[in-house]
Amino acid sequence: MVIKYSVACFMVLFMFLSTLLNAQNVAITDDNGYTADESAMLDVKSTTKGLLVPRLTTNQRISIANPAQGLLVFDTDLNEFYFRQDTTWYNLTHGTPSGLWGQDGSMVFLNDTTFQLGIGTKTPAGKFEVKSDPSITQEEPIFGVVNNNGDTVFAVYQGGVRINVDDSPSKVSGNKGGFAVGGFSQAKGGPIGEYMWVTPDSVRIYIEESDGSKATGSKGGFAVGGFSPAKNSLTYEYMRVCDDSIRMWIDESGPDKATGSKGGFAVGGFSDAKGVTNDYLNISGADSSEVINPSEPRILWYPIKEAFMAGQVLVQDPDSVGSYSWASGYESKAVGNYSQALGNSARSFGTNSTAIGNFADARGSNSYAFGDEALATGTGSYAFGSVGRDTSGVSTGNPTLAAGDYSMAIGLGAATTRSGALALGVNTLGDGKNSVALGDESTTTGTSSIAMGYGNIAAGTRSTAIGSESEAYCTNSISIGYSNLAGAGDAMHFVKGYSLALGFDNTALSYALTFMPLTRFASVAIGRNVSTDGKDAFGFGSGIDVQADNVMAFNISGSTVSYTTDDVYSFMGGSVGIGTTSPDATLDVKTNSSGYAIHVEEYSGGEEWQIGTASSGNMNFYDGTTHRVTFEDNTGDIGINELYPACDIHIKQDNDLHAIRMENSDNSNYWEIGSGSGANKFIFSYNGTVMSRIDDADGSYDVASDKRLKQDIEPVGEVLDKVLQLKPSKFYLKSSDKKDPKSYGFIAQDVEDLFPDLINTFYLPNDKTEYKGLSYDDFSILSIQAIIDLNKKLMTEVNKKESQINNLKAENDKMKERFDSLEKTVLKLQETLEQSASK
Repeated sequence: MVIKYSVACFMVLFMFLSTLLNAQNVAITDDNGYTADESAMLDVKSTTKGLLVPRLTTNQRISIANPAQGLLVFDTDLNEFYFRQDTTWYNLTHGTPSGLWGQDGSMVFLNDTTFQLGIGTKTPAGKFEVKSDPSITQEEPIFGVVNNNGDTVFAVYQGGVRINVDDSPSKVSGNKGGFAVGGFSQAKGGPIGEYMWVTPDSVRIYIEESDGSKATGSKGGFAVGGFSPAKNSLTYEYMRVCDDSIRMWIDESGPDKATGSKGGFAVGGFSDAKGVTNDYLNISGADSSEVINPSEPRILWYPIKEAFMAGQVLVQDPDSVGSYSWASGYESKAVGNYSQALGNSARSFGTNSTAIGNFADARGSNSYAFGDEALATGTGSYAFGSVGRDTSGVSTGNPTLAAGDYSMAIGLGAATTRSGALALGVNTLGDGKNSVALGDESTTTGTSSIAMGYGNIAAGTRSTAIGSESEAYCTNSISIGYSNLAGAGDAMHFVKGYSLALGFDNTALSYALTFMPLTRFASVAIGRNVSTDGKDAFGFGSGIDVQADNVMAFNISGSTVSYTTDDVYSFMGGSVGIGTTSPDATLDVKTNSSGYAIHVEEYSGGEEWQIGTASSGNMNFYDGTTHRVTFEDNTGDIGINELYPACDIHIKQDNDLHAIRMENSDNSNYWEIGSGSGANKFIFSYNGTVMSRIDDADGSYDVASDKRLKQDIEPVGEVLDKVLQLKPSKFYLKSSDKKDPKSYGFIAQDVEDLFPDLINTFYLPNDKTEYKGLSYDDFSILSIQAIIDLNKKLMTEVNKKESQINNLKAENDKMKERFDSLEKTVLKLQETLEQSASK
């Protein structure tokens, strides 16, 4: 067995050596189909295994005798690959004899303490330099420091450095929480004091003052500076704190130097959820206002607009920050230039405006709004007060409002809506220019008017209402006392200049003399319970209420009468006689010798009407040239343009086609009927177009059918088959009494299935149901078309039969020719047979 094994090994070795001697390169692989690369003497290929070089300890590696150039081993002590070059072993990774990095326990360091470390650069300008990747944006950090919770504590961006401090109370206690800058002793034995401490509720900076040299020059005190692109010298000083001053500079040379949340100078905090929550101090030098929405707690300064904001800051739009403005409180906004807004959601929109309070709003230029929801919208207006309250103290929802220019509203719910108005008190309203409303719920609407007291109204120009519920509605009117409009109490109530009020008020004074309410110019009220609220209005009698202009009212009926229509003369109660002292009716008019009782003439003396009775007793309406309307005395016949009507209504047409027009109130469409001028035809027209007529000669009914009046003309088409399906019926209408014979016709629904175009719809009076109808004239057209269709069908059948007859005749002629030929053949055959028999 040993001999056989040795022979086998020899044969394998022989074959292997033969291959080495004959091949130019060798492949070691478990892939039988793989061929070694021609450029390599030895090509090792595997997808599941690797190449294992000799593994030695450091001492074993160093002890190798005469190591060859390029000898490669793996140092198991250092876990590094080493190769031999000249007389030195070099670390394959670092290219140095001792390696680039060293390790001592948990500490890792550069082995050569003279090395300078660069990240992002090959030429670091110090012991350690980090250069940003060009692809990093303004919002991405170049590098950062993260605490054990994963919160970013320190981050460096393209335009600045951000330091975030945990704002929970437990994290800022002692000298290790928050953010602090401290000092050290010359002996470097440890910190000696804190120079700067930032916590959620404060920022503290301590400067050494014991030695004047400690804060002199550019190196003393506390300073924040910039660097040049060459990174070899300081360029600008951004902040300096000394014992006598604090100075801060923000780079404004480019729009990208202080934009976003990473530019300028900011001190912020972070939550345990690893996200930045609030800015405690934010000073921005951007050339446009920053948008802060939703709001954030901040102290914010905008150098570009020289504006200052503090509290819960809200900036919904870059234009919502006014130049030289100041906003403080919860989401207060100073939008106008030189404006101030302080409080809860206060707003100052106008230039030089001021808003202070809960939801105070100053919108007008130079306006002032102070108080709960106070609103000043007019230029130079003042609103001082709170939302109005009713007698129970419940809010009315009406804020103190100064809407008029240079107006002033002071009190609960006081309001001014016109320029120069003053409203002082509770729910007072100054709605008149330069008016004054004082007290409780007093109102002025007239220019230069005054209302003082409770519930008074001064509506007239230069009017005055003083007392309780007094009202003065017209120019130069005065109302003094209690509820003068009702006439109760010892009151004087002049409500219109140049007006007169005399009478008795039973309700309050029991027939005591008082002045009744007059609310319009030149009005007169005489009597009892008489009120005139119209220009040039006159009321005489008892129980009269005039609310219209140019009215003369007399009432002796004992009932109250109201007038709301202008230009009225009215007499209520009793009878009125004109031309007679003993009227027999409410109005009894006796005509003069002309026969006309009433003459109505147009104001310029042009057109006129006369109304009266003729000697015949007829009632005539005469326009000066023609009797336009006549009512016949005996018969009641009416004549239009006819003095002697011959029937119930007798109309004599003018020189046109129509006597009567009936117009639709919804769409102004109309029908007209009349006798045609000259032709004597009875004409029916729709919207001015003649639709049909009745002939005066034979009474025939003609329908307009001129081609020039029609459009979209097309043939009816074949209808015979459908006409044959029509079902003529006899019927009674439900509204008939069934005494007359039944009517003949069709059922619209049956016709609709065959000829839907023949159906029309209509509504019965006071019935919203849609009914279907037919025009039987259309069936004459269908009948003619059906006859045409039937004729075509008959002609087709006749032509078909004629063709068949002609074909049969031709066949008959052919058969006759064949019979004739056959007969000749038979005769010839018979003749031949006879000849043969005779032989």
